[in-house]
Amino acid sequence: KVLRRKGKNHGSRKSRGRYSRGTSIRKRDKSVYSRLEAGHWEADTVVSGQACFTTLTERKTRFYIAIKVPDRRAATMENAIVSALAVFPPQLIKSITCDRGTEFAN
Repeated sequence: KVLRRKGKNHGSRKSRGRYSRGTSIRKRDKSVYSRLEAGHWEADTVVSGQACFTTLTERKTRFYIAIKVPDRRAATMENAIVSALAVFPPQLIKSITCDRGTEFAN
């Protein structure tokens, strides 16, 4: 009744976890989509071998910042993003949109 599976066992898919708090990306303000005003940022993580980078992109001007961080913990990412954006005036930081990875939980 039950046949055994032959062939290679490829293992399970890796799941690094997600968080579900916060508002959906689709519920952002309409001014973020129009790109008429500066100050709306997008954040992402790039992992390559031993290196880990946080990238910040301003949507209107396409200004790009890459920050090397030692790991992908939420506290580390929070400190890196806050210190990188601290040099800008407050009117140039209206929103930051991140994906739902665990590194952006803070």
